[in-house]
Amino acid sequence: MRISFCAALALCLAVQPVRADDRDYLPNNFQIYISLDVAAVVKHQAIVDLKKRLPVIEQKFDAEMLEHIGVAPKDIVRLTMGVQMGFDDPTGVYHGDVGIGVLTLNKATTWAEIKAKFKTPKFKTDVSFEEMKVGAYTIYQEKFKYSFGGKPDEKFNTGQFFCLPKDNVLIFGSKEAVKVLERGTPPQISPAMADAIKSADPTSTAVIALDLKNMPERERKSMKREIMLPGFEEAIDQVNAAILQGKLGEKLQVTATALCKDDAGAVAVKKVADEGMAAVKFMLGATDKLPPPVVDVMKEAAKVVATIKTSTAGNLAKAEVALEPALAIRLIEMSLAVEMRPDSPAETPRPKVVDEKK
Repeated sequence: MRISFCAALALCLAVQPVRADDRDYLPNNFQIYISLDVAAVVKHQAIVDLKKRLPVIEQKFDAEMLEHIGVAPKDIVRLTMGVQMGFDDPTGVYHGDVGIGVLTLNKATTWAEIKAKFKTPKFKTDVSFEEMKVGAYTIYQEKFKYSFGGKPDEKFNTGQFFCLPKDNVLIFGSKEAVKVLERGTPPQISPAMADAIKSADPTSTAVIALDLKNMPERERKSMKREIMLPGFEEAIDQVNAAILQGKLGEKLQVTATALCKDDAGAVAVKKVADEGMAAVKFMLGATDKLPPPVVDVMKEAAKVVATIKTSTAGNLAKAEVALEPALAIRLIEMSLAVEMRPDSPAETPRPKVVDEKK
């Protein structure tokens, strides 16, 4: 499955309920749904402290956002995304993902202002935006050439499209998603996805929902290959939808819920989850011959896994954990230190950690 890099922030965000009209621009029958309160994250004290200690995090993420969508995190109130996964039609032809993101901005803006902020990545050249009319909307379709080793391709490629349906709302999406704007009505949503969204806590910081019942067969097979847990293949077939929620307050509350076909399915899913956590605990305890920084991360991660609680309630199977924000921040810092330790590739820059005690 392919979920935007923005979803990686899902467990580090803080609280604002999504508006229904943010979903009006999403593809029909999307199987991946993401809602993130970006404004609350940027302002949360734990995130502020992390950015002070590791300025490279803010610099890197700002660069990523400006490169992809021309908007910095500080200018975003909320992000809503929907992805209709790629599938093979009856003739065997593969149709790629159709994904759309909707950004609510904290002030009115124009396309000229957004365009001026774009940062062109090194592998692109001759970037331009073609203005087009699609239904009632004006869109700006990215055109570019790939450039590797300073040698650009001869042909132009079509990238993302951008649209400002309101002066504080920016839509961006894959080229295949342009046709969504021609629809003019809210998207069709499967009963499984509707149930998942309805079950979400409206005060959650972040929500990621997956429609497993209607997941394309290609994606289902891939997921079963990648998650090698005894009983997983059978258990996942009992799940209609899954939802991951995070709420960042005094503690980081994380809840994963499987909406199963029946009560027996929930019991089966809980059993697989319990066995999976036992396997993770075993692996985190296998620290022989590992560098000390890696061992430290594994020990802290083991503490987190030990506090996860699983349960069932009717057709729902849940896993819940509450973390001190300081522990979550420490894990991030330690993981970065491991990733960028001296024996890592030379081209990887090491993060500068600011010692506020000095």
